[in-house]
Amino acid sequence: MEVPVLENDEDPDGARDDLTVSVAEPARVTGEQRLVVPVAEDPQVVLYTIRDKDGNTAQAAIFVPGTRHLPPTLDPDQLPAQSQKAADPADRPVEVCSHPPRPRRQGDLS
Repeated sequence: MEVPVLENDEDPDGARDDLTVSVAEPARVTGEQRLVVPVAEDPQVVLYTIRDKDGNTAQAAIFVPGTRHLPPTLDPDQLPAQSQKAADPADRPVEVCSHPPRPRRQGDLS
């Protein structure tokens, strides 16, 4: 996952182009001062530091959701927007984690 962290930052007495970003591994910083964070199974909070040309620093954090807790998603290439597809009872939901889907009784839904 690549995050353009400097898009919402500024230096009151300098130029944004003079800001540099640093971060601990396993994340890394690109030449364009963007964070690249590997997405793990569990959620992560990644702390990074911004330094200006005067040596002043500020820290911030980004939250990276884990793959284990992501909801199922549709592939837009398989079913483009504004298209229709009849539901086939043979179709089954795709499991995104180790927990299989469970049918619910109508009374359970609210």
